Amino acid sequence: MSARKILVTLFSGNVLAQLIMMAFAPIISRLYSETEMGIYAAYVTVIAITVKIASLSLEKAIPLEQDTKLARQLLRLNFMIVWLACAILLGIYMVFDWSILRFVGINPNVFSMLLLSLGIAFTSMIQIYNYQNMALEQYRTLSLTKSMQLMGTGVLQSMLSFRSTGLLLGDIGGKLLSLLVLQHVSRKARLEKVVFSWADMMFLLRKYRNFMLFSAPSGLVNTLALQVPQLFIIAIFATAAGGQYALVQRVILVPISLLSISIAQFFYSFATKRIANQPGQVYRMYMQITWKLCVVMFLPVLLLAMFSPVVFPFVFGANWREAGELAQTLSMLFFTQAVFGATSQILYVTNKQKLQMILELCKLASIIGVFMIMQADFLQTMLFYSVIISFFNVVVWYLGRRTLVKLLNGVGKNDE
Repeated sequence: MSARKILVTLFSGNVLAQLIMMAFAPIISRLYSETEMGIYAAYVTVIAITVKIASLSLEKAIPLEQDTKLARQLLRLNFMIVWLACAILLGIYMVFDWSILRFVGINPNVFSMLLLSLGIAFTSMIQIYNYQNMALEQYRTLSLTKSMQLMGTGVLQSMLSFRSTGLLLGDIGGKLLSLLVLQHVSRKARLEKVVFSWADMMFLLRKYRNFMLFSAPSGLVNTLALQVPQLFIIAIFATAAGGQYALVQRVILVPISLLSISIAQFFYSFATKRIANQPGQVYRMYMQITWKLCVVMFLPVLLLAMFSPVVFPFVFGANWREAGELAQTLSMLFFTQAVFGATSQILYVTNKQKLQMILELCKLASIIGVFMIMQADFLQTMLFYSVIISFFNVVVWYLGRRTLVKLLNGVGKNDE
Protein backbone atom coordinates (compact mmCIF):
# COMPACT_ATOMS: atom_id res chain seq x y z
CA MET A 1 0.00 0.00 0.00
CA SER A 2 1.39 3.42 -0.97
CA ALA A 3 1.98 6.17 1.58
CA ARG A 4 -0.90 8.16 0.09
CA LYS A 5 -3.35 5.26 0.41
CA ILE A 6 -2.22 4.60 3.97
CA LEU A 7 -2.81 8.22 4.96
CA VAL A 8 -6.22 8.25 3.27
CA THR A 9 -7.18 5.02 5.06
CA LEU A 10 -6.12 6.31 8.47
CA PHE A 11 -7.58 9.79 7.93
CA SER A 12 -10.95 8.49 6.70
CA GLY A 13 -11.15 6.11 9.64
CA ASN A 14 -10.34 8.96 11.99
CA VAL A 15 -13.06 11.15 10.45
CA LEU A 16 -15.58 8.36 10.96
CA ALA A 17 -14.47 7.97 14.59
CA GLN A 18 -14.81 11.72 15.16
CA LEU A 19 -18.30 11.77 13.65
CA ILE A 20 -19.35 8.92 15.94
CA MET A 21 -17.99 10.71 19.00
CA MET A 22 -19.62 14.01 18.03
CA ALA A 23 -22.96 12.28 17.37
CA PHE A 24 -23.09 10.81 20.88
CA ALA A 25 -21.75 13.89 22.70
CA PRO A 26 -25.07 15.85 22.80
CA ILE A 27 -26.83 12.73 24.10
CA ILE A 28 -24.23 12.00 26.77
CA SER A 29 -24.14 15.65 27.93
CA ARG A 30 -27.91 15.55 28.59
CA LEU A 31 -27.93 12.13 30.26
CA TYR A 32 -25.10 12.86 32.71
CA SER A 33 -24.38 15.86 34.94
CA GLU A 34 -21.15 17.87 35.04
CA THR A 35 -20.21 16.14 38.30
CA GLU A 36 -20.74 12.66 36.85
CA MET A 37 -18.67 13.63 33.82
CA GLY A 38 -15.96 14.94 36.13
CA ILE A 39 -15.77 11.69 38.15
CA TYR A 40 -15.66 9.63 34.95
CA ALA A 41 -12.92 11.89 33.60
CA ALA A 42 -10.86 11.26 36.73
CA TYR A 43 -11.03 7.49 36.16
CA VAL A 44 -10.13 7.87 32.47
CA THR A 45 -7.21 10.12 33.44
CA VAL A 46 -5.82 7.50 35.84
CA ILE A 47 -6.21 4.86 33.11
CA ALA A 48 -4.38 7.01 30.56
CA ILE A 49 -1.53 7.72 32.98
CA THR A 50 -1.12 4.11 34.11
CA VAL A 51 -1.22 2.76 30.55
CA LYS A 52 1.96 4.67 29.74
CA ILE A 53 3.97 2.56 32.17
CA ALA A 54 1.89 -0.65 32.33
CA SER A 55 3.88 -2.29 29.51
CA LEU A 56 7.12 -0.36 30.15
CA SER A 57 6.88 1.11 26.61
CA LEU A 58 8.05 -2.20 25.11
CA GLU A 59 5.16 -2.13 22.62
CA LYS A 60 7.07 0.57 20.71
CA ALA A 61 9.80 -1.98 19.99
CA ILE A 62 7.44 -4.32 18.07
CA PRO A 63 7.67 -2.42 14.72
CA LEU A 64 11.46 -2.24 15.12
CA GLU A 65 11.97 -5.99 15.55
CA GLN A 66 12.85 -7.57 12.20
CA ASP A 67 12.75 -11.19 13.42
CA THR A 68 9.10 -12.33 13.26
CA LYS A 69 9.57 -14.89 16.04
CA LEU A 70 11.07 -12.29 18.39
CA ALA A 71 8.32 -9.84 17.46
CA ARG A 72 5.65 -12.37 18.50
CA GLN A 73 7.54 -13.10 21.72
CA LEU A 74 7.73 -9.37 22.36
CA LEU A 75 3.96 -9.13 21.91
CA ARG A 76 3.41 -11.85 24.50
CA LEU A 77 5.92 -10.29 26.91
CA ASN A 78 3.99 -7.01 26.72
CA PHE A 79 0.75 -8.74 27.66
CA MET A 80 2.37 -10.49 30.62
CA ILE A 81 3.78 -7.22 31.98
CA VAL A 82 0.43 -5.43 31.56
CA TRP A 83 -1.61 -8.02 33.46
CA LEU A 84 1.02 -8.16 36.19
CA ALA A 85 0.88 -4.36 36.58
CA CYS A 86 -2.94 -4.41 36.78
CA ALA A 87 -2.89 -7.18 39.38
CA ILE A 88 -0.40 -5.21 41.50
CA LEU A 89 -2.52 -2.05 41.26
CA LEU A 90 -5.68 -3.87 42.34
CA GLY A 91 -3.77 -5.69 45.08
CA ILE A 92 -2.47 -2.41 46.52
CA TYR A 93 -6.05 -1.14 46.79
CA MET A 94 -7.34 -4.36 48.35
CA VAL A 95 -4.53 -4.56 50.94
CA PHE A 96 -3.84 -0.90 51.74
CA ASP A 97 -7.15 0.72 50.67
CA TRP A 98 -5.14 3.23 48.60
CA SER A 99 -5.91 4.88 45.28
CA ILE A 100 -4.60 7.99 43.53
CA LEU A 101 -8.25 9.06 43.10
CA ARG A 102 -8.41 9.87 46.81
CA PHE A 103 -6.09 12.82 46.20
CA VAL A 104 -8.88 14.55 44.26
CA GLY A 105 -11.65 13.67 46.70
CA ILE A 106 -13.00 10.55 44.94
CA ASN A 107 -13.38 7.40 47.04
CA PRO A 108 -13.71 4.37 44.75
CA ASN A 109 -15.26 1.10 45.87
CA VAL A 110 -14.03 -2.41 45.00
CA PHE A 111 -16.22 -2.61 41.87
CA SER A 112 -14.96 0.73 40.58
CA MET A 113 -11.35 -0.30 41.18
CA LEU A 114 -11.96 -3.56 39.33
CA LEU A 115 -13.35 -1.57 36.39
CA LEU A 116 -10.32 0.73 36.59
CA SER A 117 -7.92 -2.24 36.42
CA LEU A 118 -9.79 -3.73 33.46
CA GLY A 119 -9.74 -0.35 31.74
CA ILE A 120 -5.97 -0.19 32.12
CA ALA A 121 -5.53 -3.77 30.86
CA PHE A 122 -7.83 -3.38 27.84
CA THR A 123 -6.39 0.00 26.84
CA SER A 124 -2.83 -1.31 27.11
CA MET A 125 -3.62 -4.42 25.07
CA ILE A 126 -5.27 -2.34 22.34
CA GLN A 127 -2.17 -0.16 22.21
CA ILE A 128 0.09 -3.24 21.97
CA TYR A 129 -1.98 -4.76 19.16
CA ASN A 130 -1.92 -1.42 17.34
CA TYR A 131 1.87 -1.42 17.31
CA GLN A 132 1.78 -4.97 15.95
CA ASN A 133 -0.57 -3.79 13.22
CA MET A 134 1.85 -0.99 12.39
CA ALA A 135 4.60 -3.57 11.94
CA LEU A 136 2.32 -5.69 9.73
CA GLU A 137 1.03 -2.56 7.92
CA GLN A 138 -2.58 -3.46 8.69
CA TYR A 139 -3.79 0.11 8.62
CA ARG A 140 -7.43 -0.71 7.85
CA THR A 141 -7.59 -2.64 11.12
CA LEU A 142 -6.14 0.35 12.99
CA SER A 143 -8.76 2.57 11.44
CA LEU A 144 -11.84 0.39 11.83
CA THR A 145 -11.30 -0.82 15.39
CA LYS A 146 -11.17 2.72 16.76
CA SER A 147 -14.53 3.52 15.14
CA MET A 148 -16.01 0.28 16.50
CA GLN A 149 -14.71 1.10 19.97
CA LEU A 150 -16.25 4.57 19.99
CA MET A 151 -19.55 3.30 18.62
CA GLY A 152 -19.72 0.63 21.30
CA THR A 153 -18.77 3.13 23.99
CA GLY A 154 -21.40 5.65 22.91
CA VAL A 155 -24.20 3.07 22.73
CA LEU A 156 -23.33 1.49 26.09
CA GLN A 157 -22.93 4.82 27.89
CA SER A 158 -26.33 5.94 26.59
CA MET A 159 -27.99 2.68 27.67
CA LEU A 160 -26.33 2.59 31.11
CA SER A 161 -27.11 6.18 32.13
CA PHE A 162 -29.28 4.89 35.00
CA ARG A 163 -26.10 3.67 36.77
CA SER A 164 -23.63 5.97 38.51
CA THR A 165 -20.83 4.01 36.82
CA GLY A 166 -22.54 4.03 33.41
CA LEU A 167 -19.89 6.19 31.75
CA LEU A 168 -17.03 4.00 32.96
CA LEU A 169 -18.84 0.73 32.16
CA GLY A 170 -19.61 1.95 28.65
CA ASP A 171 -16.01 3.03 28.12
CA ILE A 172 -14.65 -0.38 29.14
CA GLY A 173 -17.28 -2.20 27.10
CA GLY A 174 -16.27 -0.28 23.97
CA LYS A 175 -12.62 -1.12 24.59
CA LEU A 176 -13.47 -4.81 25.04
CA LEU A 177 -15.27 -4.85 21.67
CA SER A 178 -12.23 -3.33 19.95
CA LEU A 179 -9.88 -5.71 21.76
CA LEU A 180 -11.80 -8.82 20.65
CA VAL A 181 -11.55 -7.73 17.01
CA LEU A 182 -7.82 -7.02 17.35
CA GLN A 183 -7.23 -10.43 18.94
CA HIS A 184 -9.05 -12.12 16.05
CA VAL A 185 -6.94 -10.28 13.47
CA SER A 186 -3.74 -11.07 15.36
CA ARG A 187 -4.53 -14.81 15.51
CA LYS A 188 -5.11 -14.89 11.75
CA ALA A 189 -1.72 -13.24 11.13
CA ARG A 190 0.16 -15.66 13.42
CA LEU A 191 1.73 -18.49 11.44
CA GLU A 192 2.93 -20.70 14.28
CA LYS A 193 2.61 -21.07 18.04
CA VAL A 194 4.80 -18.76 20.10
CA VAL A 195 7.37 -20.62 22.20
CA PHE A 196 8.50 -18.42 25.06
CA SER A 197 11.04 -19.12 27.82
CA TRP A 198 12.61 -17.16 30.68
CA ALA A 199 15.81 -16.92 28.62
CA ASP A 200 13.83 -15.36 25.74
CA MET A 201 12.22 -12.92 28.15
CA MET A 202 15.55 -11.79 29.62
CA PHE A 203 17.04 -11.44 26.13
CA LEU A 204 14.21 -9.15 25.01
CA LEU A 205 14.35 -7.11 28.22
CA ARG A 206 18.08 -6.56 27.73
CA LYS A 207 17.77 -5.82 24.02
CA TYR A 208 15.09 -3.16 24.50
CA ARG A 209 16.12 -1.86 27.92
CA ASN A 210 16.34 1.73 26.60
CA PHE A 211 12.59 1.70 26.04
CA MET A 212 12.08 0.83 29.71
CA LEU A 213 14.77 3.23 30.96
CA PHE A 214 13.96 6.25 28.80
CA SER A 215 10.86 5.84 26.60
CA ALA A 216 8.58 4.66 29.42
CA PRO A 217 9.47 7.52 31.80
CA SER A 218 9.34 10.01 28.93
CA GLY A 219 5.94 8.72 27.79
CA LEU A 220 4.67 8.84 31.37
CA VAL A 221 5.79 12.42 31.83
CA ASN A 222 4.26 13.41 28.48
CA THR A 223 0.96 11.82 29.47
CA LEU A 224 1.08 13.46 32.88
CA ALA A 225 1.51 16.83 31.18
CA LEU A 226 -1.64 16.21 29.14
CA GLN A 227 -3.73 14.38 31.76
CA VAL A 228 -2.78 15.78 35.16
CA PRO A 229 -4.65 19.08 34.53
CA GLN A 230 -7.88 17.09 34.79
CA LEU A 231 -6.94 15.99 38.31
CA PHE A 232 -5.77 19.49 39.27
CA ILE A 233 -9.03 21.00 37.99
CA ILE A 234 -11.11 18.57 40.08
CA ALA A 235 -8.93 19.10 43.16
CA ILE A 236 -8.76 22.92 42.90
CA PHE A 237 -11.91 24.02 41.05
CA ALA A 238 -14.36 21.18 42.00
CA THR A 239 -15.65 18.13 40.16
CA ALA A 240 -18.19 20.13 38.11
CA ALA A 241 -15.36 22.18 36.57
CA GLY A 242 -13.64 18.89 35.80
CA GLY A 243 -16.81 17.83 34.02
CA GLN A 244 -16.76 20.96 31.85
CA TYR A 245 -13.17 20.21 30.87
CA ALA A 246 -14.09 16.55 30.28
CA LEU A 247 -16.71 17.57 27.70
CA VAL A 248 -14.12 19.70 25.89
CA GLN A 249 -11.80 16.70 25.89
CA ARG A 250 -14.54 14.43 24.56
CA VAL A 251 -15.66 16.60 21.65
CA ILE A 252 -12.41 18.39 20.73
CA LEU A 253 -9.23 17.10 22.38
CA VAL A 254 -10.00 13.40 21.86
CA PRO A 255 -10.91 13.81 18.16
CA ILE A 256 -7.72 15.84 17.67
CA SER A 257 -5.77 13.14 19.48
CA LEU A 258 -7.34 10.51 17.25
CA LEU A 259 -6.23 12.49 14.21
CA SER A 260 -2.70 12.84 15.59
CA ILE A 261 -2.49 9.20 16.69
CA SER A 262 -3.74 7.81 13.38
CA ILE A 263 -1.19 9.82 11.40
CA ALA A 264 1.50 9.22 14.04
CA GLN A 265 0.97 5.46 13.66
CA PHE A 266 1.66 5.75 9.95
CA PHE A 267 4.62 8.08 10.45
CA TYR A 268 6.20 5.89 13.14
CA SER A 269 5.95 2.81 10.91
CA PHE A 270 7.19 4.77 7.88
CA ALA A 271 10.10 6.36 9.75
CA THR A 272 11.36 3.26 11.59
CA LYS A 273 11.72 1.38 8.29
CA ARG A 274 13.64 4.20 6.55
CA ILE A 275 15.47 6.28 9.14
CA ALA A 276 18.73 4.29 8.87
CA ASN A 277 19.11 4.25 5.09
CA GLN A 278 16.61 6.78 3.71
CA PRO A 279 16.45 9.76 6.09
CA GLY A 280 15.62 12.05 3.19
CA GLN A 281 12.26 10.31 2.72
CA VAL A 282 11.57 10.60 6.43
CA TYR A 283 12.39 14.32 6.39
CA ARG A 284 10.13 14.98 3.41
CA MET A 285 7.26 13.07 4.99
CA TYR A 286 7.87 14.94 8.27
CA MET A 287 7.52 18.32 6.57
CA GLN A 288 4.60 17.31 4.33
CA ILE A 289 2.54 16.02 7.24
CA THR A 290 3.21 19.19 9.25
CA TRP A 291 2.32 21.71 6.56
CA LYS A 292 -0.75 19.82 5.33
CA LEU A 293 -2.10 19.56 8.88
CA CYS A 294 -1.41 23.25 9.36
CA VAL A 295 -3.53 24.11 6.33
CA VAL A 296 -6.31 21.66 7.21
CA MET A 297 -6.63 22.66 10.88
CA PHE A 298 -6.29 26.45 10.68
CA LEU A 299 -9.87 27.33 9.69
CA PRO A 300 -11.69 24.83 11.99
CA VAL A 301 -9.69 25.96 15.03
CA LEU A 302 -10.24 29.63 14.13
CA LEU A 303 -14.02 29.09 13.91
CA LEU A 304 -13.94 27.19 17.19
CA ALA A 305 -12.10 30.05 18.88
CA MET A 306 -14.68 32.54 17.62
CA PHE A 307 -17.98 30.73 18.15
CA SER A 308 -17.59 27.95 20.77
CA PRO A 309 -19.13 29.99 23.66
CA VAL A 310 -22.32 30.27 21.57
CA VAL A 311 -22.29 26.82 20.00
CA PHE A 312 -21.67 24.70 23.12
CA PRO A 313 -24.82 25.75 25.08
CA PHE A 314 -26.93 25.27 21.96
CA VAL A 315 -25.58 21.81 21.09
CA PHE A 316 -24.90 20.31 24.51
CA GLY A 317 -27.29 22.17 26.81
CA ALA A 318 -27.35 25.47 28.70
CA ASN A 319 -25.32 24.14 31.64
CA TRP A 320 -22.31 23.56 29.38
CA ARG A 321 -21.64 27.20 28.48
CA GLU A 322 -18.42 27.25 30.53
CA ALA A 323 -17.17 24.36 28.39
CA GLY A 324 -17.57 26.59 25.34
CA GLU A 325 -15.57 29.36 26.98
CA LEU A 326 -12.93 26.81 27.93
CA ALA A 327 -12.74 25.54 24.33
CA GLN A 328 -12.13 29.11 23.20
CA THR A 329 -9.37 29.51 25.78
CA LEU A 330 -7.62 26.31 24.68
CA SER A 331 -7.74 26.97 20.93
CA MET A 332 -3.96 27.48 20.68
CA LEU A 333 -3.39 24.10 22.32
CA PHE A 334 -5.84 22.44 19.90
CA PHE A 335 -4.00 23.81 16.87
CA THR A 336 -0.47 22.90 17.95
CA GLN A 337 -1.53 19.47 19.20
CA ALA A 338 -3.17 18.68 15.85
CA VAL A 339 -0.34 20.03 13.70
CA PHE A 340 2.73 18.86 15.64
CA GLY A 341 1.37 15.87 17.58
CA ALA A 342 1.39 13.58 14.53
CA THR A 343 5.20 13.71 14.24
CA SER A 344 6.04 14.05 17.95
CA GLN A 345 7.59 10.56 18.12
CA ILE A 346 10.47 11.59 15.87
CA LEU A 347 12.87 11.83 18.82
CA TYR A 348 12.11 8.19 19.68
CA VAL A 349 12.74 7.15 16.08
CA THR A 350 16.09 8.97 16.02
CA ASN A 351 17.25 7.52 19.38
CA LYS A 352 16.90 10.81 21.26
CA GLN A 353 15.00 9.31 24.19
CA LYS A 354 17.05 11.21 26.78
CA LEU A 355 16.34 14.56 25.13
CA GLN A 356 12.65 13.67 24.88
CA MET A 357 12.54 12.84 28.59
CA ILE A 358 14.24 16.12 29.55
CA LEU A 359 11.74 18.11 27.49
CA GLU A 360 8.80 16.25 28.98
CA LEU A 361 10.07 16.83 32.51
CA CYS A 362 10.42 20.56 31.83
CA LYS A 363 6.89 20.67 30.41
CA LEU A 364 5.41 18.81 33.36
CA ALA A 365 7.22 21.03 35.87
CA SER A 366 5.89 24.13 34.08
CA ILE A 367 2.31 22.82 34.10
CA ILE A 368 2.43 21.90 37.79
CA GLY A 369 3.82 25.37 38.50
CA VAL A 370 0.91 27.03 36.71
CA PHE A 371 -1.72 25.07 38.65
CA MET A 372 0.04 25.54 41.97
CA ILE A 373 0.45 29.31 41.54
CA MET A 374 -2.66 30.37 39.59
CA GLN A 375 -5.68 29.07 41.47
CA ALA A 376 -7.88 32.15 41.55
CA ASP A 377 -9.40 32.06 38.05
CA PHE A 378 -10.23 28.84 36.17
CA LEU A 379 -10.12 30.17 32.60
CA GLN A 380 -6.98 32.23 33.20
CA THR A 381 -5.21 29.17 34.60
CA MET A 382 -6.24 27.14 31.56
CA LEU A 383 -4.99 29.87 29.21
CA PHE A 384 -1.51 29.65 30.70
CA TYR A 385 -1.71 25.86 30.49
CA SER A 386 -2.57 26.16 26.79
CA VAL A 387 0.42 28.44 26.15
CA ILE A 388 2.83 26.03 27.87
CA ILE A 389 1.65 22.95 25.96
CA SER A 390 1.73 24.86 22.67
CA PHE A 391 5.27 26.09 23.33
CA PHE A 392 6.61 22.60 23.99
CA ASN A 393 4.75 21.15 21.00
CA VAL A 394 6.59 23.60 18.76
CA VAL A 395 9.94 22.95 20.49
CA VAL A 396 9.68 19.17 20.02
CA TRP A 397 8.82 19.65 16.33
CA TYR A 398 11.76 22.02 15.81
CA LEU A 399 14.24 19.69 17.52
CA GLY A 400 12.92 16.77 15.46
CA ARG A 401 13.42 18.71 12.26
CA ARG A 402 16.94 19.72 13.30
CA THR A 403 17.81 16.10 14.09
CA LEU A 404 16.61 14.95 10.67
CA VAL A 405 18.62 17.69 8.96
CA LYS A 406 21.74 16.51 10.79
CA LEU A 407 21.10 12.95 9.65
CA LEU A 408 20.71 14.16 6.09
CA ASN A 409 23.99 16.04 6.23
CA GLY A 410 25.70 12.94 7.59
CA VAL A 411 24.23 10.45 5.10
CA GLY A 412 24.12 12.59 2.01
CA LYS A 413 21.69 11.98 -0.82
CA ASN A 414 21.93 8.24 -1.24
CA ASP A 415 18.30 7.82 -0.26
CA GLU A 416 16.92 9.40 -3.35
